[in-house]
Amino acid sequence: MNKASGLNLVGITRYIVLLLLSVLIISCGTESTEVVIDADEPTKATEYQRVVSLAPSITEILFALGQGNKVVGVTEYCDYPPEALEKTVIGGYATPSLEAIVRCTPDLVALLEEHQDLRGQLDKLGIPYVTVNHINIVGIKSSIAALGKTLGAEAQAKVIFDDMDRRIERIQTLTKDKPRSRVLLSVGRHGGEGVQSLFIAGPGSFFDDLISIAGGENVYEGTVPYPSISAEGAVQMDPEVIIDIVPDLPEDQKSTIAKDWNTIPEVQAVANGRVHVLGDDYVAVPGPRFILTLEQMAEVFHPDVDWDTP
Repeated sequence: MNKASGLNLVGITRYIVLLLLSVLIISCGTESTEVVIDADEPTKATEYQRVVSLAPSITEILFALGQGNKVVGVTEYCDYPPEALEKTVIGGYATPSLEAIVRCTPDLVALLEEHQDLRGQLDKLGIPYVTVNHINIVGIKSSIAALGKTLGAEAQAKVIFDDMDRRIERIQTLTKDKPRSRVLLSVGRHGGEGVQSLFIAGPGSFFDDLISIAGGENVYEGTVPYPSISAEGAVQMDPEVIIDIVPDLPEDQKSTIAKDWNTIPEVQAVANGRVHVLGDDYVAVPGPRFILTLEQMAEVFHPDVDWDTP
């Protein structure tokens, strides 16, 4: 087959898929295909063997539950564990391709509440889906339980829960009588060098949960989950500790990022050398590895604690 013929075949194949997809959407009813998890119902043998994940955090949970072999599709941002990179890519986190999802022939799609528009399309196609919430730690833990029950992996979900609870309890025990540092957590900065404007963690956010459990106090007292503030706003808040979230940052670049904050030297955290850059690949993923970020924050907030204590 010559190159032109190959390209033509690809085009024809894509046209057929799109045509079939259109027919399915038109012909199928609109009854919801959402899988509702009832914690009181006894566990049944799982019927789901081909799962598409629409978020990195969901993918991490599925693999942590030992269900990676059932995952047939992931987003382009799903890169952990490394085995996830071997799965079919169905688009971006915010821009999943319905065509690509259908090609994976899933019997279950795992998605977040943010994927509201896609849920209606899956209903029309008759594709079952389960919706989870990773807005905060309670949601993450509920997601682990729901996916564990749906896929027949409740025992592994319990193992994950027990480990999380043990590590959270240890942090709370070691910090319960300690003063809480006032913390500003940056999730993104823009405007060139230095600190000009930034997005920070507010109430109800995943990071706000982490700050509280790790023994800190969020310096932002507003109501927006992820507000944008100016450098002047950061100066007025005057945090004692600054956490700068920069995922996938090489270790040798952390000091450079931290120095950007020297443009607001009047802030306590800057003056006292308490600007900490967290650059691991998992720090911005609200999935099962949040416990690692939590432990890092606790050590930053409470450097006087003997963290080697069992």
